[in-house]
Amino acid sequence: MKSFDNKVVVITGGNSGIGKAIAKSFYVQGAKVVIFGRDHSKLQSVVEEFSGNITAVQGDITALSDLDKLYKTR
Repeated sequence: MKSFDNKVVVITGGNSGIGKAIAKSFYVQGAKVVIFGRDHSKLQSVVEEFSGNITAVQGDITALSDLDKLYKTR
């Protein structure tokens, strides 16, 4: 059993750089990963690269309506 099985991890800025590396680390450990970022194409690229238990939500962390969208994601 992996240490993050049945856990959900939300990572803002998970579509590149350090955020993407963190997302990958949790993904490898079995977590359901939700990445949040502004660039739709980069988000989709990460989802395709991981091809599994990962969800991308496009939005801006400073916009309350985008945060509402993130919180409603399953």
